[in-house]
Amino acid sequence: MFKKRKKNELINVLIECSKNSISIYRTEISKYLEQSNLEEELDESKLYDSRAEYLDCVLDEVIKYYEKKSLKICNNILNLIANSKNYEIDNDKPLMLGTIYYLCYIAIFNKEPSDQECVYLNHFQNDLMQKVLIDLDSE
Repeated sequence: MFKKRKKNELINVLIECSKNSISIYRTEISKYLEQSNLEEELDESKLYDSRAEYLDCVLDEVIKYYEKKSLKICNNILNLIANSKNYEIDNDKPLMLGTIYYLCYIAIFNKEPSDQECVYLNHFQNDLMQKVLIDLDSE
């Protein structure tokens, strides 16, 4: 029961951090669209930078949450991020929500989560970003 509660708390924290930070993505994409010539092809690197800004913000929010909640867990997460190459994670790219979940889960439970949960959270976060693009396109 305790493990299930902790796991649900982790998932809820990650989802809330993603939702709370999505305005960063919207702002970055809006700025880019205002500066670009809409008749030209979009610069994929600018879109990637907007995405990276948002993903980094989500990670920062998760770390801030665990700084307040538990320094031990926070330090475990930071150590796992610093040593993420051990988990075949490319630390040079921004971390998607499923990867953040993967690292947090290991930091809390000292074992790996199911792939299904990681994939679900990646899809959730992609859906949030896609919704922003659809909303901006309809404006």
